[in-house]
Amino acid sequence: MEGFIHIRVSPWLRRLITRSLAIIPTIIVVAFTGERGTEKLLLLSQVILSLQLSFAVIPLVLFTGSRKKMANSSTPPGSRRCPGSSPPSSPDSTPGSS
Repeated sequence: MEGFIHIRVSPWLRRLITRSLAIIPTIIVVAFTGERGTEKLLLLSQVILSLQLSFAVIPLVLFTGSRKKMANSSTPPGSRRCPGSSPPSSPDSTPGSS
């Protein structure tokens, strides 16, 4: 939290805030719906996390590749491919060729 947006919060307060934001909604759902609601909440949280993943990964790739923001620590241009994609293979390295 202190890095890019320059907000200073003591570690114990940061942990208290983030853990409270995570646990309070869960306690409310369990109190009102019981164990059945917990399963639905878990499924909903996984769907939301999968939808939010691109909103976290895309800025991360853009920031780490920006020489203006990262100076000499930026990612080389060839490394900024889609996550999970493999590098192009040469025609000589086809499987099964001897």
